[in-house]
Amino acid sequence: MTTTPGPWVIGGELISHNFVEIATVMHCYAGKKGEPVNRNSPVFGVADANARLIAAAPELLEVAKDILANGYDQGRRIKLRAAVTKAEGKG
Repeated sequence: MTTTPGPWVIGGELISHNFVEIATVMHCYAGKKGEPVNRNSPVFGVADANARLIAAAPELLEVAKDILANGYDQGRRIKLRAAVTKAEGKG
């Protein structure tokens, strides 16, 4: 299986690599017709979390394959922590 190499970046609703779209994360809104969209709604936080997880996928897959092939050591732990931190939006 071949995928678009990382790193993938988030720009608004788009996740891309070298300006090529990988995915679009949509913000769904289930409010009443005519209501203004509430940007503080939990729906937007979920969509943002999904975007971060998708954008971190190449790094997460790379380190998982490396650990499976070569075992777990301090260097791989650092790479894994960096990928998880990216997925969680903390870094």
